Amino acid sequence: MAFEEITWQLPAEAGRIADFRKMLRSYLGLRKVCEEDIHNVQMILGEACTNVVRHAYSSPDRTYQVKMRRAPGKLILEVTDEGVGFDCANPKSRCLENSCGMGLVIIKQLANRADIESRFGLGTRLRIEYALQGTDTTH
Repeated sequence: MAFEEITWQLPAEAGRIADFRKMLRSYLGLRKVCEEDIHNVQMILGEACTNVVRHAYSSPDRTYQVKMRRAPGKLILEVTDEGVGFDCANPKSRCLENSCGMGLVIIKQLANRADIESRFGLGTRLRIEYALQGTDTTH
């Protein structure tokens, strides 16, 4: 894999998440990440980005950051916003009108580790470790 770290600054707009997932697929594919890992990383980051868009900000004119760093045998993924934050001990506290889905559950199932830091009014940082299965030698 030919990268060490990359950071994307993304608009907090629901319609842009699909574009980011496509770009992510291309980026990882060019670095010969295997198809299963590409799919899982797309799912993890898609869910994390959706959570930011749905819960972090009251207006869509804000941005958030996605960082991907390669470590031996794994990717370290971070999604950071400067939104409203929530009580990490009670993730349902961030739900608006019971609109919570399965995003964090899916992330925790696919990731080897997922840690959340959040403070009311100061935003949230989701740090994820994902173990790479291997590389695709067909690219």
